[in-house]
Amino acid sequence: QARSIGELPVKRNNLLEADISRIVDKILEKKKNDIQADISDLEKQIDKIVYSIYELDSDGIAKVEEEV
Repeated sequence: QARSIGELPVKRNNLLEADISRIVDKILEKKKNDIQADISDLEKQIDKIVYSIYELDSDGIAKVEEEV
């Protein structure tokens, strides 16, 4: 069990990384147009992708969510 972010394994998934990249581009565009823009929906999309990359179940997701 990782005790710090530096101990987390890095998993790669090119298709999902491309999805994250597209979402980040949307975030940057929204913030460029309005620094106060609500991007929480886009952030949640990224969270879901990362959870799927790490194959987290509902318990794992809950642990991550309570730490954030």
